[in-house]
Formats: sequence, structure tokens, C-alpha cells
Amino acid sequence: MLTTAAASALVITASILAQSLTGSQPPAAEPVAPVTPPTSPAAGQPLPPQLLLGQRLAALRQGTTVLGTIVLVSDAPSYLEAIGAWSDAVRFPILVDDGTPEAREDIARFARAFRPTHVVRYGPAPSKAAS
Repeated sequence: MLTTAAASALVITASILAQSLTGSQPPAAEPVAPVTPPTSPAAGQPLPPQLLLGQRLAALRQGTTVLGTIVLVSDAPSYLEAIGAWSDAVRFPILVDDGTPEAREDIARFARAFRPTHVVRYGPAPSKAAS
């Protein structure tokens, strides 16, 4: 379970990372105007809920900054705590490193494509596999 202290520490870390990457404060989240169901011009009927959700997600993504930092976690609780540091304005990729060679290869493949400026490990260190 995410404690208040852990959530605060993760939010502060994300803010510091955002400041170091951009040299300034992260963009303030702008209030989102309530979405009113648009009508289809052809039929005059409201759009289905799936399309409304898609429109809302597209608007949210346009206002979101993705930090150039990859956060590595080793377990589900750490993953949930890291997601808790996301805001409407700032997000960052979170990858699970369970210590297996497959996970490390997947992380390396993602990192090569994403080209992060920082890689941060959050949570307990993964256990070392026996040789």
C-alpha cells in the first residue's frame, strides 16, 4: 500500500527530474473543460461512450509531458507506487525488472528505442539469480 510519505517522496522525485530535464518547473496542469457529448452530424445522435472516452483520452495525451526518465521497479507494489507519482501533466515509463534475462533484454530493447536521459531504480533491489 502506498504510504503518504512514499507518495510524497515519489512526487518530489518526479518534480526534481522534470526540473533537471527542462531547466524549469513542470508545466502546470490546465483545468480540463467538461466534455459535452457531441452529436454526429449525419444522424444527430450522441456519440457512443467508447468514442467519447477516446476523445477524452486524446485530449489528455495532448496535454501530457513524458519525462525522458525510465523508472525500473522489481515488484507490483513498487509499480503501483511509481504510477501514483504520475500527474495529469507529467508521466514517465515504468518497467518491471524481475531479475530474469528476458526482463533485462526487454528493458534494454525499450531503452534503446526510448533513449532516456536517466534510468532510476525504485523500490527494493531485485534478487540476484544463482549462478
